[in-house]
This record gives sequence, C-alpha cells and structure tokens, in this order.
Amino acid sequence: YYEVKVNEGMAEREINNKVTTQYGDVVKTSNEVKTSVSDGDLELKLISVDADDGIVKSGYGYRYVLYVTNKSNKDIKNVKTTINTSNILNISEIYYIDSENHANMVENTNSIDIDKILSGETIEVSIYTTVSIFNDETSKDVSITANSVVNDKKYTSNEINLKARSNLLL
Repeated sequence: YYEVKVNEGMAEREINNKVTTQYGDVVKTSNEVKTSVSDGDLELKLISVDADDGIVKSGYGYRYVLYVTNKSNKDIKNVKTTINTSNILNISEIYYIDSENHANMVENTNSIDIDKILSGETIEVSIYTTVSIFNDETSKDVSITANSVVNDKKYTSNEINLKARSNLLL
C-alpha cells in the first residue's frame, strides 16, 4: 500500500505509478496504475491520537481524529462521512463541533453527516473506538480509514494500519 498526494493545478491530467523493488540481483516491477485527476473540494487527513506506536490492545479504547478541510471557495453542505475499520475495531462514538459551536454526535454507527463546512474551514471529527476482546496468542492486523461524499464525489483519507495484541501478549 502506498499513497499519492496530488498538488493543486493537476486537474484534468493523468498520473502513472509503478513500483520497482530490488533484492540482490532480482528486480521486480509492478503493473502500472493510471489515475485521472479531477478538481477536489475536500481534503481528508486521519490521525491516531493514542496508538502512535502502531499497537492497539484487546479490550482497550482508542481515539482518532479526521480533519475534513474545505479547499474550495464556497461553502459545502451535506458531507456524508463514513469511517471504515477492520472487524475487531468497533466505533463507539463519532462527533464534531460545527462552525456555530454546536456539538453533533452519533453512537454505535460508522457514519456521520456534516451539515456544512465553510470555505477554507477544517472540521475535526473525533472518533472513539474499542478493540474487541480476543484471547489467543496472535496479533491481528487492524486498519482504519475514512471517506466523505459530496455531490456524488467520493474523497478518501489516508489509511492507518495497526497491530492488535491480545491480553495474552501484553
């Protein structure tokens, strides 16, 4: 997995990506991925507040913040935002404070609707999760990412990859 961030002014262009790796004398090249670039009105950035070492523990709670920035010169309304997680990372609460200082919160669901984001404004969406309890002697791969949809256009955040450890491995 890798992420490509596109600079402003690249709309209506195509980006070609491929990866070449070398180990000793062996060289491998991936397939080429072509991506058409269009103007975007939103930028999403997801960060981990508590799991900065990349490890989450079975039965514990962890916080994440999704920064949703309106990059356009007009206000954006009805931003449907969804948090996607691995099956052992459970969302308990999502909330944000709007531009009028009203708290908007949902519980036990993975999506929240942002009513409005002013031009140039960044909304901080707080995400509270818990890791399901498991008691085997393995660690499990866990990921979290987010996307927002505005006017049928989907924007995706970076992905955070973590390792979940059971209580037996602590």
